[in-house]
Order: sequence, then structure tokens, then C-alpha cells
Amino acid sequence: MSAQSKIITGKVLGSTDGLPLPGVSVLVKGTKKATSTAADGKFSISAAATDVLQISYVGFVTKEIPVGTQSTLNVSLEPDATMLSEVTVSTALGIKRKPKEIGYATQQVTGKALTASKPTNLATGLSGKVAGLQINQANNQIDAGDQVRVVLRGNRSFTGNNQALLVLDGVIVPLSQLNSINPNDIDNVNILKGANAAALYGSDASNGVIIVSTKRGSADGGTVTYTNSTLLNRLSYFPKMQTEFGGGTDQDAYGFGMYTPFENQTFGDRFDGSIRPVGRVLEDGTFQMVPYTYKENEKENFFETGIDEQNDLTYSGGNENGTTYINMQRVNSKGYVPGDKSNRTAFRINGTRKINKFLADYSFNYTQRNYDKSTNQVYNNVINTPGNIPLSEYSDLNSLYGNPNNYYNDYYSSPYFGLQQYRNNERRDDLLGNLSITYKPVEWISLMARGGLSTKNTQGKNKNYAYTYSDFAHDSGKAAAATQYIRSSVGDYNEFESRYTGDFLATATKTFNKFKFTLIGGAQVIQKNYKYMTQSGSNLVVDNLFNINNRTGEIVGSETERNSRQIGAFGDLTATYNDYLTIHISGRNDWDSRLAKSNRSFFYPAIDAAITLTDAIPALKESKIISNLKIRGGISKVYAVQIDPYRLVSTISPAGNFPYGSTAGYTIDNSVYDPNLKPENTVSKEIGFDIGFLNNRITLETSAYLQNTKNQEIINGIDLSATTGYTSAVINTGEGENKGIEFSLNAAPVIGLANGFRWNVGVNYSYNTNKVISLYQGQSQLGIGDNNYIVVGQSFPSLQVSTYQTDPQGRVIVDANTGLPLSNPLNKDFGQTNPSNVLGINTSFTFKNFTLSGVAEYRSGNVFYNSFASTLDFAGISYTSAEAGRERFVYPNSVIQTSPGVFVPNTNTTTISGNGSFWSDGIRANTASNYVMSAAFWKIRELSLAYQVPTQWLQSKAKFIKNASIALIGRNLFMFRPSDNIYTDPEINVGTGNAQGVNNLNQTPPTRIYGFTATIGF
Repeated sequence: MSAQSKIITGKVLGSTDGLPLPGVSVLVKGTKKATSTAADGKFSISAAATDVLQISYVGFVTKEIPVGTQSTLNVSLEPDATMLSEVTVSTALGIKRKPKEIGYATQQVTGKALTASKPTNLATGLSGKVAGLQINQANNQIDAGDQVRVVLRGNRSFTGNNQALLVLDGVIVPLSQLNSINPNDIDNVNILKGANAAALYGSDASNGVIIVSTKRGSADGGTVTYTNSTLLNRLSYFPKMQTEFGGGTDQDAYGFGMYTPFENQTFGDRFDGSIRPVGRVLEDGTFQMVPYTYKENEKENFFETGIDEQNDLTYSGGNENGTTYINMQRVNSKGYVPGDKSNRTAFRINGTRKINKFLADYSFNYTQRNYDKSTNQVYNNVINTPGNIPLSEYSDLNSLYGNPNNYYNDYYSSPYFGLQQYRNNERRDDLLGNLSITYKPVEWISLMARGGLSTKNTQGKNKNYAYTYSDFAHDSGKAAAATQYIRSSVGDYNEFESRYTGDFLATATKTFNKFKFTLIGGAQVIQKNYKYMTQSGSNLVVDNLFNINNRTGEIVGSETERNSRQIGAFGDLTATYNDYLTIHISGRNDWDSRLAKSNRSFFYPAIDAAITLTDAIPALKESKIISNLKIRGGISKVYAVQIDPYRLVSTISPAGNFPYGSTAGYTIDNSVYDPNLKPENTVSKEIGFDIGFLNNRITLETSAYLQNTKNQEIINGIDLSATTGYTSAVINTGEGENKGIEFSLNAAPVIGLANGFRWNVGVNYSYNTNKVISLYQGQSQLGIGDNNYIVVGQSFPSLQVSTYQTDPQGRVIVDANTGLPLSNPLNKDFGQTNPSNVLGINTSFTFKNFTLSGVAEYRSGNVFYNSFASTLDFAGISYTSAEAGRERFVYPNSVIQTSPGVFVPNTNTTTISGNGSFWSDGIRANTASNYVMSAAFWKIRELSLAYQVPTQWLQSKAKFIKNASIALIGRNLFMFRPSDNIYTDPEINVGTGNAQGVNNLNQTPPTRIYGFTATIGF
């Protein structure tokens, strides 16, 4: 009878606060029979009287309890002070350090927090979760995951790279690999925010480091997990448009619009519900007739519901001698732009293996992505369609009115036709791998050799299909059919990028009384190779046979190749006294092949210190209020090489129209280069403190930093007079200053009521500002593209665009006769294009087996230019173009200059026209300041409601299932913007470079994402 099993129930509490502990492992010792506590700390398990229950939880001392005659257990677990003191954080080159030893700002995001809303790319999962980290997605197209900007603590370099360094499992990989990392493979992401990490990682780390550690498997047996995530993508925001007037360009003698059936501009007369023709007369003599009314949601309905289906199959297992982690993933995506689709297939195998004094750690990941997408500027054609046009009726190109010959618009082709005619197919293969061998000849010495490889191979084909317009369409005067036979063309491209990294580290750790010393010496070699080739052919002989040999005329092609090598030697010393005072000194010397021999060697040192006052001061150590207080600070000097290889001398290249037969022709570069170019250097200073209250139920981490970057490498060149023979000069010049503050607050206001309710909240805030101290020889500004400028004395980059003349009070000056605003010959500076304030809020509520979590983000302090809004005004589709009813109006907040320097309010001088001649003839559409506004926003980045199936229920109903969960998830569900932003999401940008705050019609409109995920483990 003593061996007979019985049901044991119980509850596990923390000894310090008496609150329930969820997720505690309850194991029948010596067997595989186990369960875990629910959210309320309760558990149930079958055991015999002779069994012993082993109860364990991370951070607590494991307890063993003989069952005996007991059937109900109340267990109290003690915090494991030894284990807590041994918690480490991954820092530079994979070196593990205790948090109390780190003298600069770091922040960690767990894999669980990263994947709560099941993002398909890493960058999306990090948004709003790290103080000082700003992530911008430049587009919403099917390949949007490849168009991401990742910046820590703002800009330092005027024209060089400001994006963070990406490190995967201790090895540097290009940031372009960000979308090749499966978020479900990630164990944690640690952020090194300052330049202090660069002393070991080299100049690439001058912008901070994102350290990604992937899973290595579990040493307690094996598990198989399957996860499915199905997400829907729907159009979320569309520009506010006028709904009163239809197609037309001309106006009558009184200035009122006249209807034109084949016009894409919408300066026609007001909608009246009458039946009117659309387009030109068809070949059979008929017209398409439609009601002259606004078609609600017709443009929005052009965009479909996109679908992302992600499937993961994972194995995790091992024993005390090694672990293995294997993941296979498939993501199938259908874009919300009709016809766009992609897929991603990924395979990862990670693991460790111990053999005597050797430890091997390996990671291998292969990802293949395929895209099929349109290259047509489809958004332009959709948005500028008059409101009375039944656009969705033209989706069938074989239908009477969807046929390109009969499409209503004289000037532009149907967006459905554009989707079919201009396509891109692309395949990208990414390989990421590393292997490290660690040998410990004695307990206090460790030798590690590591090799890493990352490659990216992209092959693509741009296809422009042939089309022949009918004789009738061509002869009718239809502008779009003016070229009757449009021949097909093809363009091929191949891009290959590789990075080989080799590291060697020797580490010695010794303790002498109360002193602990860790000395690290090492070397690193990084080899980078890049090659890009294109070839294209127009006038294909056989229509739509997209082979470069199927052409007439010469092949147009280009080839770019770059190779560089960087060698580094470094040393690192950490001295700790009595486990509470740490001084850390590091230095590295680099040799970079991109610079001339006299400049390619440079050394940068760093020093930081940290003191944990709650360990150093007895009164604080015994405090029941303050559980942790650390003060830290550091200073470092960092160098960064921004130029590409072979940019020290001017080069020659084939001239236009050459080679001509057997005759070659070359032209010299328009830029002149300084052969003595030096690396940029940044001096970074940082102070901060970390404090925890009530047994770390509340923690606050704060930092303040100041960074000055001198010898700026102006890689795009400063402007030169063409009389010099050059138009720009690539030189070192100028200084910039970057400073800011940041804090991260985490609290558990409710950590376990009797009913299992928990509430956790985190707040991440950063304020960043920068300033241009100087430029070349007194120059006041430098253009970097897209209306962005580097201006002395101001934050950078700042936005400068055309504007109107204004009086000293900022009121617009209008012509006394025409009432039209007067153009200013000088551009106006509207301020910075990067946000100065970024606030992220994370919270979660757990009740029994349900968890509701969310992430919100706020940004402000910057402006953006909706360049596509001028197109909306030009076409007459914008909301503002109809605010005055298309009648003459007094320009808002305007004045008339009656004499030099004297201005009177304009109360009755109206514009000479309120119709197309005002909105599309230049005075409005060509003045960019009309479309500059605040880029502030609030976004609900993530929402999820998850349910964890109770372990006890699984044990009784399906013992072969170890865990199961399901969740409803959503991303970017809501966005709140200033009322004057009636256009789009200000986060979307024309690119990922330093020039920010500008968008156009090449970006498709934003989407909201919602769906579900389910996980089952065996």
C-alpha cells in the first residue's frame, strides 16, 4: 500500500513576501513525472508516499520534500542569494559579466518579451522596449522587413553610418541580416547603448551594439514544440480626401470646375448624382456610364487583406555534456498589394558540447527568402483616381472597362495594369554560422578561439512586360496609348556580401583576498567582401521572354566590387573589490585597410567604474526599502571609419555612350578625395545609477551621456565650385555634439494575489539632442539629400524646404492684387527630423492562466515633410483643396504689405481662383512648407491576450503534451497623431539613411496587423 500513488496538491510561495510563485517546477525525484505551478502558485501531481518532491525555481533555493502521509503541501521557497549574485550579462565579444561590474548602460529584452506579438522580424519586436533605441520601418511593402533603420542614442556622424552594430552569438554580422534572424530562435537581446563597448568590438561598435543570443537547447531531456502564427494585414490609414468634386481640369468663365470624363485630376463640378460617361468613347461607340457620386472606400478596397502564416517546429534537448537546439521555420506571406507575395524558409541548429577541459559552442543558420512584387508606383495611381470612378471594377484586365485600351484615364494606366506589367522576382540566401572552442588548462585560465561567417547572396530580375494598344485606342488621342507597342525589357542583378570573423581571447581570473582580477587579451580579424553586378536589355525580340540574350542593342551593365580587412588587438582588465566596487579598463588598436598606411592604425581606450552601495554600506545593506543601489560612470574614445574601400583617390569610369564599338571612352570622378583621410573620433562620457526597491519589485535605471565627434568624414563630399574641375570634396571636417538622458523603470505593483492576479509595468524614456559645432572653413550648412541639412548651431539633420514670404509675426504675405501668397526665394528651416523624445510603455496583466500584455510608444520633437501631399493638391483629391468649396477665398493668416515694413491683416482680398489654377499651378503644390508638420505620434505597438492550458489538465487528459497555449495578437492597432497630420504615418520614410522625415508615393500606406498564435509542446 505504501507504493500506491495518490494526488498531492499544494501551493508554492516566496518566503520574503508570501506571494504565490507561478511556473515553479515540481518533480517526483528520480522520475520524469513533473508539473509546474499555475499563476496562483498551486499545483497538483500524482506521487507515492515513498516519493520525494523536488521543488525548484530560478533564483530560489531548491527544496526537497518527502511525501509520506501528506496530501496537501504549503511550500515556502527562500531566495538563492548565491545564484542571484552569479547572474551574468553578455557584453562585448560574448564576455559574461555580473550586472554590478558593468559601468555603462545596458538593457536586456528576453525572448519571451520579444515575441509576445509574434513579429516576423527582430526589429519589430524591439520597438518601444528599450530606452534610447529608435527603430523606423521605411515601408510597408512585402519586403518591408529589409527596410529598417536602427539607431541608439541618436546621430553622431553627419554623413556616415549611425546605425547600431549587430552581434549574433558573439560574432559581428551586417545589420542587413536583421531580417534573417528568426525571432523565435532568440533567447535574449542585450543592448550596449554607449560607445564604451567599442573598445573590444572595434570601430563598428561606435554607435552601440545589439547583442542577440540564440537558444542553445536544454540540458534536462528533450522537447518538441510546434507553433503556428497566422496574421492578417489590413490597410489602417489613408490620407484624408475631398468627397465633393469629380474629374476635370478646365473651368468655366466664372471659375467653376467643368467635368472631364477621362481626366485624373478632380477639379470638375460638384457631385450631383446624375449618370455621366466615364472615359473616352469606346470602339463600339458606347460610353461607360456611372453615377456622378463619391464612391466610399473605393480606393481603400484596392488593397487586399495580407496574410502572414508562420510555422515553427523546434527541438530542444541535451544533458550535462551538451545541448542541442534545432528549429525549422516557414513563413508564407501574401501582401496587401494585390499580387505581391513572399516566403521565408529557415533552418537553425545550435548546440554545445563538453569534452574534458574543452567546450565547443556552435551555431548555424540558413535562410532563404523569395519575393514576387510589383515595381509600379501603384499608390500614386490609386490615390489620384477621382472619387466617382468605380476603381474596383477594373481589376479584371479582360473585362470591357478593365481592358487597358478602354481604361477611363487618358494619362495614366490602370493600377491593376501596372501591377501586372512591372514585376520583380528576387531570391536571397543568407548563411550565418560560428564555432567557438574554449579550453581551460586550469580553473582560472580560459582560452577561446572562434570563427564566424555571414554571407548574403541576392539574385533578382526586373521584368517589364510588353503590351500593344489597339489601333482605336492609339488613334483616339489617348495619351497613355501614344506609344502603341510597348516592348518588353529585362534587368538582372546579383549582390553578394560576406564577412569572415576570427577571434581569439585569453582570459585569466584570480582572486586575492577581497580582490578579484579578470584580465583578457585577444585579437580579431574581419574580412569583408562585396560585389554587385547588373545587366539589362531593352527591346526584347520575343515578347516577355526575359533573357538578356533575347534583345537588340548593347547590354547595359555595371559592376562594383569592394574588399576590406580590419585587424584588431585588445586588452581588458576588470578589478573588483569585495564584490561591490569594480574598475574596468580596456583598449584596442585597429589596423584598417580602407585608410592610407600612415593613418590606418589607431588606438582607443575606455575606462568605467561601478560601485554597488547596498553592498558597500552596511546601513543600506540591511534596508528593507532599498534592495539595490549602483552608481556607474565611464569615458571612452572611439574611432570610426566611414568611407568605402578605394575612396582615397579620384577614379575614372566609362563615359556615357562608351564603349562605342571598339573605341573606349572614360571620364574622371567628379569628386576629389583627401588621401590622408582619418577616421572620425568620438569621445563619449556617461554617468548613471541603478536602484531597486522592495526586493527589486521596483527598479530604475538612469543614464546621462555626452558624445563629441570630431574629424567628421564627409563621405558624400562638401560642395566645390565647378571651376575647380570637381563638384565635391571628400574630407575630414567639422564637429558634432550628441547628448541625452534615458531611464528605464520596471515595477510589479501586484505580483501575486490569492487568485493569481499579477500586474507588471515598464516605462522606457529617452531624450536626445545633438548640435553641429562646426563645418568646413566657416561653411554654415551641408546638404545630405531629401531636404535634410547639417546646419551649424542646430540639431542635425534639419529639414529645409521652400516656403512663402512672411512678416515678422509669421503671417503669410499675399499679393495685394491677386490675393496669392508670395514665394520666398530662400528655403526655411523647420527643425530636426529625428525625435528628441521617445517613450515606450510595456505592461502585462495575468489572471489565472490568462495574460493580457501591450506595448505603446510615443515620439515627438521632430517634423516631417509629406512630399506626396503636393501630388494630392495637384490632382485636386486632397481634403484641403476643397475646404473653400473651390471658390475664391482669403488666404488664412495673411497680410498685405502696404509700404516697406508695414503689414496689415488681409480681410477681404481673395485669391484670383479657388479651383485648379490655385491648387495645381504651382503657387500651392510647389511650396513644400504647406506639407511640413509635426511627426509626433502615439502608437499601440502590440496587444496580446494569451491563455496557457493548465498543466494539471494536460496531465489528466493528454499526458504526452507538456504544454499548450493560444493567443490573440495585434500590432500597430491604433495610432494617434496631431490633427494637422491628415496624410500618413510619420514613421514611414523614403529610406534608412541619415536623411529622415520625408516620404513620397513610393511608400505604400500603413497597415494594422492582427491574428492568433498557438503553441503545443511534447
